Amino acid sequence: MVSHKFAAMKGKNFSKACIVILISIFGHLAAPAQLPYFMYIQSENNQPFFVQVGQKKYNSSSIGHCIVPGLLNGQYKVAVSLDESTSPQDYTVNIKDSDQGFLIKAMNGGTEYALLNLKTAIVQYSGAEKQKALDAEKAKKEADIAKVRAEESAKLEKETLQAAEKKVVEEKETI
Repeated sequence: MVSHKFAAMKGKNFSKACIVILISIFGHLAAPAQLPYFMYIQSENNQPFFVQVGQKKYNSSSIGHCIVPGLLNGQYKVAVSLDESTSPQDYTVNIKDSDQGFLIKAMNGGTEYALLNLKTAIVQYSGAEKQKALDAEKAKKEADIAKVRAEESAKLEKETLQAAEKKVVEEKETI
């Protein structure tokens, strides 16, 4: 019976049907939907914690593990709190074509914590102001080191020039 229906379609109708079917097949293959990713977070000392991503709040397991599902490519503001009595600490997490994993590390004797990216080993401190201060401190240290190296290099160059001048003077005196 199905073959009779296709046999009944002649000329333009059959061609149009084939074109529509081919376009829908190729369109489906050419434009796959964006895959959702997840973010895995674990506390360093297996302590339970809370995570807020956007408007959704997630509780970790009793041993400090949490999975945040359904994340698409983009930047997410993540608030982490080890208990409800302390204010959450804010971080920015980028999801780009892969799942992400983080370890909550205690810092400054346990008064603060940071996120350690398990893929890149980059440590992210809470809050933009703290991060700016740390970056500024790091840049100052690097500038100080560069200045000391430049001074040492200039001193060495000066000593080399003085030694060369002394050698020229000695050679002239021996002549």
